[in-house]
Amino acid sequence: FDGYEGRVLILDEVDALIIDEEPNEAFVYPNQELSEMASSVARSMANGTSPEQLKMGSKHPAGERVIREMAKEWARGQRLKAGEDFVYSKEMGRYCALHSGRANPKDWSLALECRNFQDKLSTHILFQERLFVMSRPRVFRKYHRILGLSGSIGSEAERRFLRDTYRAAFFEVPPFLKTCRGSPFHEAVPVRIGELKRPVYVETS
Repeated sequence: FDGYEGRVLILDEVDALIIDEEPNEAFVYPNQELSEMASSVARSMANGTSPEQLKMGSKHPAGERVIREMAKEWARGQRLKAGEDFVYSKEMGRYCALHSGRANPKDWSLALECRNFQDKLSTHILFQERLFVMSRPRVFRKYHRILGLSGSIGSEAERRFLRDTYRAAFFEVPPFLKTCRGSPFHEAVPVRIGELKRPVYVETS
């Protein structure tokens, strides 16, 4: 989008994202269009076409980047060692990364995608793209509002940090059964919300 004005950011597990600084980790997701492009590049490289030749014929905005990454990981995939970097999984019908001596089919790497293609265990390359990286407080502050959710109430030190850094206000949502009339756990406790801290009773039939 063009700007942050009027935008609300909803963060689940906000304490982990903010306090533990996990926002600085990259998130990757499968990209169908780039996967098709990477698969085409793999077929061409398997037939002896050089990355330079592929770049000359590419018109897609992301073409040069995909070709560059594929060329690098294609060579890396050829250097991977069976039994050390990967193992064949009969269940999956392809190579999987090794972790603590066991196959881990969920551990994705472009190099291993290439190795599966090279050894004819796959005809398709799954290309995962870094879509965004959660950033520092200066980025979070640009949003009009941030709604953070957490299963823990946080320590006073954490709350003080969030108040000072993000001008955060806090309110607690009672456990669901405490809000249900007729429940043995029912306990209509007012929740103070907003800048005026007015109590609001939460009831669910």
